[in-house]
Amino acid sequence: MWRLQLPSDPFMPSKDEFNEKMLSILKQYTDDQIAILEHHLEQRVDLKFDALKESTTIAKDAMEIRLEAMNRFRDDLREQAKTLYSRAEHDLYAEKINESLKIHQSFIDQLKGKADQSTVMFALLFSAIATIIAIIDFLQHLLQG
Repeated sequence: MWRLQLPSDPFMPSKDEFNEKMLSILKQYTDDQIAILEHHLEQRVDLKFDALKESTTIAKDAMEIRLEAMNRFRDDLREQAKTLYSRAEHDLYAEKINESLKIHQSFIDQLKGKADQSTVMFALLFSAIATIIAIIDFLQHLLQG
């Protein structure tokens, strides 16, 4: 087989030189592309971290507001508990009130009894007067008759 060989051109690089030059160019291009990708990746990571930091700050602020409201609610409950009295105090007051009610009820019953007694006395007086009138009338009939 015949191969055609052209005389070498002094301006044309040899095959090895050409390959080295191409390899160098490809390496430079690849390095540039990797640098561009790294730059874009760093930007995206920075954006993600900034967004994460901002959302964490917002969540922290919301949590602080919520905790502050819960603490105010607890303080209100403590303040309210100071004004209320205990179960033992309630039982003591209820016992005193029940005793007072019993005294009042017995007083009311006594007043009703007196009112009933006065009615009985009035009826007794009225019947005594009626008896006296009846005796007088009887005696009058006997004397006339």
